[in-house]
Amino acid sequence: MKCVILAAGRGSRLKPITSYIPKPLLPVNHGCVIDRVISYLSCGCKEILLVTGHLHELLERYIVRRYPNVKFVNVDRITPGNLHTLLQVRDFLSGEEFVIANADHIFPEEVWNPFPKKEGSLELACHSSGTRAFLEDEMKVKVKNSKLVRMDKKLENYEGAYTGLAYVGKDSADIFWESAEKVSAQRRDEAKVEDVFNFLAEKEMPEVVWIDNIRFYEVDTVEDLRRIWNEAKAGSF
Repeated sequence: MKCVILAAGRGSRLKPITSYIPKPLLPVNHGCVIDRVISYLSCGCKEILLVTGHLHELLERYIVRRYPNVKFVNVDRITPGNLHTLLQVRDFLSGEEFVIANADHIFPEEVWNPFPKKEGSLELACHSSGTRAFLEDEMKVKVKNSKLVRMDKKLENYEGAYTGLAYVGKDSADIFWESAEKVSAQRRDEAKVEDVFNFLAEKEMPEVVWIDNIRFYEVDTVEDLRRIWNEAKAGSF
């Protein structure tokens, strides 16, 4: 199984820090964010492709030195939505099952025990309501019979939240890419990968896999960094 890490964004919510350091290189417990991301992904994926953009020279220099087996590609431009980033590496993923991962979400390697659940399908790793406190800007999910109905940060009634980890099996790859092209044409630079999942929800395709027992970390704000540093100091990260 292959994996693509989306790491082209500017990390705007962490400015001014990310004006000088790309978010994946921010320090967390004996390394950087990207070290922890590559660590868990290497346990489930045979090939990893990192898509860079903002301050890409710094990130690429680090990857070459530390992870010679990790491939990377720099996108031609950075857009508000991340679907453009994903479409740039379609050829690398074509004909293969693959995982889409964010460069600022850290999971333990145990995530591969419940996820993906079924080969060939299109699956989204989610936490259900009641397992933890959801932040206001998290991507909420409405689910029916284990199928995605809708995902949106502004949902008022929802069953859980998307964790930023998705699996696209071989049986789902063609329709996923066809849908991605349509969504990209409609929404252009604003198009997000999540928009593709919503598009395919109308076909009752994306399956939600609850990974409630898996603790993960998102590095999106200064508060997120403080929490990770404090938990690392306490020995729980």
